[in-house]
Amino acid sequence: LIALTTLMAIGAGAVFLINFDSRPAAEAKEFKINAFKYYFDPDVITVKKGDKVKITVNNTDVIHGLMIPELGVSGNEAVELIADQSGEFVWYCNNYCGGAHGQMQGRLIVQ
Repeated sequence: LIALTTLMAIGAGAVFLINFDSRPAAEAKEFKINAFKYYFDPDVITVKKGDKVKITVNNTDVIHGLMIPELGVSGNEAVELIADQSGEFVWYCNNYCGGAHGQMQGRLIVQ
């Protein structure tokens, strides 16, 4: 992996920093979950700290979506995040879907 940074001074004291980084962007770990009234399948996802994560939601009956309040992410069809904190984070249905909506949840485990 080679990273090269070049500093250039151009006229009247202006300075520009140009970063030529040959490292490829990290690939996202992708997960697909099915959302039904009133559960997710799978309802547990485990990743490593530092992973880039994309969770796609297949809303099977109504629009459920997904939100992880502790990580500040939510979306109806997908969420993306960098797992920069270790721990267990509960995700919830993002849209009211009926009487048991409040019990609809899963867990993201970051090791």
